[in-house]
Amino acid sequence: ELLGVLGAAMIDCPRQWTADEVTFLRILGETVAHVLGRARVDEALRASESRFRSLSEAAADTVLLVDAA
Repeated sequence: ELLGVLGAAMIDCPRQWTADEVTFLRILGETVAHVLGRARVDEALRASESRFRSLSEAAADTVLLVDAA
């Protein structure tokens, strides 16, 4: 999924990027994508918790959560 574009350029003195520089930019882009993805997941969790809280507060019946243990 495309989240955006990270661009880098040498304006004053064009040159080829070294392998280390390309690797650094790739890691930087992946880090930014991870942070943005984590923010989306956190927001989805907060929204889910809010919906569950609203449901449990407004329910006229008893709501039980159980697991196999």
